[in-house]
Parts: sequence; structure tokens; C-alpha cells
Amino acid sequence: MSTHTDTRSDTLGTQGFESDLRWYLRGLGGLAVFLLVWWVGAMVTQPSYLVPSPLDSVRAFVDLFATTTSIVVPISGSNLVLPTGLAHLTETLFHYVPGLLLGASCGIGLGLLMGWNGTFDDWLRPLMDADPGTVQSTVAIDVERPRERTAHEFVEYVVQIRAELGEPRPH
Repeated sequence: MSTHTDTRSDTLGTQGFESDLRWYLRGLGGLAVFLLVWWVGAMVTQPSYLVPSPLDSVRAFVDLFATTTSIVVPISGSNLVLPTGLAHLTETLFHYVPGLLLGASCGIGLGLLMGWNGTFDDWLRPLMDADPGTVQSTVAIDVERPRERTAHEFVEYVVQIRAELGEPRPH
């Protein structure tokens, strides 16, 4: 049994380079096929604004940053002149961030209250566990959590609730 190993660094370097080159060429080939399919799709689709060509998309992207737009900052009311693409992104964030902060604050606050206060948890737990599509406001909600039941027990529970509600009427 031979324990001799080849320690020449040029052998490992060549193999690594060839595999890297093949990997990059496959990536470039995939990109070329994607651009070709996009270009053909743009040529056959009418009206042309539904699927713009790759070149039209690049031109539109460059125009987003070549022109400027003035936006009004909601908090201070001042005007801010930015490249058009950045202005659109900023206006989107002015709508997104306050909603995210409000939703996260309410969710975290309710979660903390439910964790600290058992009565508050008893009141809100059925709403958190309920499936909004199947529960009607006239039915008393079982406080026991469905995920703590076996599958067979859960199916029996659903059949019981459907029997109490009656079958839903088709719309």
C-alpha cells in the first residue's frame, strides 16, 4: 500500500482553475439563454410594454437615476430632490416603515400582555388559535388548542363544529 501523495501545487491549481472556468462558463451560458428567451419573448409579445426588451429595461433603469424628482418629506414637510429611482424608493419606505412599526408594536405589546396576564391570555387565545375562515361569531370557541390534539380527535372536533353550524351554503 502506497502512502505517497503528490504535493505539487501546480496540479491542484490547474484542476481548480479548470473547474472554476467551467462553472463560470455554465453561468454565462445560462445568462445568455435567459437573455435570448427574454429578447424573443419581447419581440413576439404585443403590446410591447407588457414585456420590454432587455435593452429597453436597461435604458429605463438608467433613466431612473439620470433624472431627478422632488418629494415632500412627511415629517418635516420640506422638499427633497433625489434621483427618480431613489425618490420612488424613499416614498415607498415612507409608507412601509410606519405600518411595519405600528404592526410590530401592537403585536409585541399584545404578546407581552398575554404572557404576563393570564386573564388577558384567556380572552385573546381563542382569537389567536382560530382559523378566521371557519369560525363564526355566534359559535362559542373551544379554548383547547387544536394543535394539542391528535389528528383523529381534531377531525372529530371539526365534524362536531360543522354539525353545530350546519353545512355552509354555496355562494
